[in-house]
Amino acid sequence: MLVVILTLQLSLVLACPPESPSGGDPPLQPSVDFPGGDLLVTPSPDEASCQILCTNHPDCDFFSYHSVDPGTGQRRFDCHLKTSEPGVPETRKPNSGVTSGFSLPKTPEYLTRCLAPSYDGVEFVGNVLSFGFVTSREECEASCTRNPGCQFYTYYPAGSTGQRCYLQFSTNFPSPPNITVTPGAQSGFSQRGCCTGDQCVSGCADLLFPHTLFSGRLISTCRTPDTQSCQQRCTQHPLCHFFTFSLHQSLWCECYLKSSESGLPENVTSEENMYSGFTKTPTQPGFLGCADLLVPGLDYSGLLVVDVEVDDVEQCRQLCTSYDRCQFFTLRPGDSHTASGMSICSLRRSPGNIPTAVRPLEAAVSGFSLQYNTLQKGSQNCSSVLYPELEFLGLDVMDTSSPDVENCRSSCTEHPDCKFFTFYWDPDIESYRCRMRTSAMGGPEDIFQATNATSGFSLKTTGPLDCSSLLFPNTSFTGDLIGYIMAPDVSHCQRLCTQNPPCQFFTHLSVDWTLDERRFFCFLQSGVRGAPDNVSYLPHAISGFSKPLSGVHHECVAVEYEDLNFPGSEERSLKTTSYRECQDICTQDSLCQFFTFFNRLGLLPDQLNTCYLKSLLSIPLPQIIKYSPGVTSGFPQRSCKGPASDSPPDVLPSC
Repeated sequence: MLVVILTLQLSLVLACPPESPSGGDPPLQPSVDFPGGDLLVTPSPDEASCQILCTNHPDCDFFSYHSVDPGTGQRRFDCHLKTSEPGVPETRKPNSGVTSGFSLPKTPEYLTRCLAPSYDGVEFVGNVLSFGFVTSREECEASCTRNPGCQFYTYYPAGSTGQRCYLQFSTNFPSPPNITVTPGAQSGFSQRGCCTGDQCVSGCADLLFPHTLFSGRLISTCRTPDTQSCQQRCTQHPLCHFFTFSLHQSLWCECYLKSSESGLPENVTSEENMYSGFTKTPTQPGFLGCADLLVPGLDYSGLLVVDVEVDDVEQCRQLCTSYDRCQFFTLRPGDSHTASGMSICSLRRSPGNIPTAVRPLEAAVSGFSLQYNTLQKGSQNCSSVLYPELEFLGLDVMDTSSPDVENCRSSCTEHPDCKFFTFYWDPDIESYRCRMRTSAMGGPEDIFQATNATSGFSLKTTGPLDCSSLLFPNTSFTGDLIGYIMAPDVSHCQRLCTQNPPCQFFTHLSVDWTLDERRFFCFLQSGVRGAPDNVSYLPHAISGFSKPLSGVHHECVAVEYEDLNFPGSEERSLKTTSYRECQDICTQDSLCQFFTFFNRLGLLPDQLNTCYLKSLLSIPLPQIIKYSPGVTSGFPQRSCKGPASDSPPDVLPSC
């Protein structure tokens, strides 16, 4: 069977703004350098993206992009953001390896990232979110755009292992992107967020739970030397509610930052060498927490704001706290570079959603996540659609004669109690009836197939009808096709539509579909009005609308899919005694997105009681679904609620 890969039609939220440089200068000046006035140096793939970075920096007036190393002639990617008192460069000099320019106006029209679709021969370096094999750069870009944590990607089109796609991110919260061991150094954070008096809270934030694993939505993974540093990372991350610190026999240990809708762990389990706890963030709205830990022997990397000579670490921390753009700092003892013998205080900040490094690499293509246009999500309007061969059931309001379905809809719209209707006709006796109905929920209580019938809704509603709560059996929706992928049931098809913002409605071909090669297909679609262009009767098809978009959906999928096999994309396999044990292992494995358990003898004798854990780079749904008696497939239960734990704290472990 052909493996179907969903390809989305993606577009930027806003078009590129017109160029509008300062002071009548041309927007970009090739072979011109603006020396002096440096705010910071940051990697950038080209001069156009350097200009966007300058536009988004509150203090940047102009920039110089260095693309060639004058000493070696090697390719460089250094974007120098600059400022001056008059807002223009004090000097300009020719330089063949530099392109300079000015910030665009710092207005909403211009503060929109509009970068090249991709950069050939360029490798982006950042934190790897996930990795997988794809068939094209476009698929790699679409995977990055669909993943809410991905900010940029690098695609390697050829190699001994095939075509690889790395989804990456850099920190966009006040935490260093990298920490290195540097004897004699001391590092810490700005204290602007520290609470005083009644603002501070304790409770769960003061507890550490030994040999305990907190389950929830994984936000980020980083390396820290101890549990305190892990908690500080969680406190500094605006989305982190709790964390788990994994103790290994090495210098660095893994720190997992997590969140949930309730702010509490979704499940608490016993796990050796795992230590869990909560953010120190108090309940005061808008407070991002106080990271008051001073760590000796560590160097926090990041974008340099300024280097200052200071007497001690407290003076360095006070400078960082008073400087708006400083998020964290590193103090290094004085050396031969400081004639006064004073220490160097490096005030730094997180690099945001740009790569931590950009390098030339011929066999690589890199780019950024695109922006979805999600405005159309609120425009869906199923009340204007007519549904042939369906009957809407509810409480009868009135039964009257009507010449056609349009007249029936008009009668329902004019009736103060009518919410929906079904128009029936019998050509043999020339009978045409309009049955107007209502319900407490405002929509049909049930929907059935009915020949010689057409149903619809009143056009006079107090608000938009909740289309997402309705599924239309034996019905096909037609609109602009975004893409299609396999889904085991209609609920998963609806989730897939909801998680892809361009999708407004869908049609799913059920397990009873007659052609094997199209069974389980989920067609994602959109329309100009947010509604289907056409609705038609189609046996064994179910159609519906996207759910309201409110961030990323992490639903609990507890359904067991008996006699369905999710083949391919195997992460690993192992022997288990039951389906539940297989599901539990998948739940605990952060890479597992779905699984198949062989509970009867399959094609090969050694498949009995084998648990296959599966994962995909792009969407956590199987790309192939097969009817296969004797197997059961399912999904991890990481998003399902579980019991809490009140285990007392024990020790504060470190690597």
